[in-house]
Formats: sequence, C-alpha cells, structure tokens
Amino acid sequence: MNWKLIFSLSLFGLAMAVATSFFLSVHSEVYVWPFIMIITAYFIAKNGGNYFSHGILTGLLNSIWIDIFHVIFFTSFMALNADMADKWHWPLAGHIRLNLVIVGLCIGLISGIVLGILAWLIGLVVNKKQAATTTE
Repeated sequence: MNWKLIFSLSLFGLAMAVATSFFLSVHSEVYVWPFIMIITAYFIAKNGGNYFSHGILTGLLNSIWIDIFHVIFFTSFMALNADMADKWHWPLAGHIRLNLVIVGLCIGLISGIVLGILAWLIGLVVNKKQAATTTE
C-alpha cells in the first residue's frame, strides 16, 4: 500500500473541502469532481500497486477531509448551501452535522469504488503502453 500516494492524492479532497466551505456550493462541485477523479485515477494507475484499494482509501480520505471542514466551518458551509437543510431528506432529523458526516463517508466510499475501477481501467491502458515501449 502506497500511503504517501494516497495522502498526496487526498489533498484534492482537502482543496475541495476548503472550496466548498467558503466559496463553492455543492451544486457546483459536481462539475469539478470528474476532473479530479480522472487525474487521481491516472496517478494511482501510474504509481499504485493495487488500484482498487488505493482508489477506495483515497476516496475515503477525501471524504474525511471534507467532513472535517464541513463540520468545523458549518456556518459558512450552510450559508453557501442553505437549501440543504430545507430540501434534503436527512436520515437523522435535527442532526445536520452528523448527517453530513454519515452521508459524506458514504459518498467517499462510493466515489472510492468508482475511483478504484477508473484507476484499474486507466491502468490497463497505461500498462499496455508501458509493455509496448519496453518490448520495442
């Protein structure tokens, strides 16, 4: 397990945590995450051994960064996303911070699975190119 790689790639999650806490709404972040996922998956494919495990752990660490920032800077986060408290159906009514953590970890796990699959697919292409250049 390449923990340095996982931690380094999770800094994208830290950047998004800061952005979504202070100036980017959750409705806008969906346009940024696909780029982050592709870049992260590429680096996992280039440098990681077990693509799937690296993807899951990176996704979970991303969500931990984001959860920490959203809870600490809750007032600022909710000012950017006022509709979340009113329109979303939270599993634990009246406990929005706890809901943010639970939902965030679930999203982190799901995005980690997607990231692992994406890294595996990119790894197939990257390894095929590396194998072709080594045999030439």
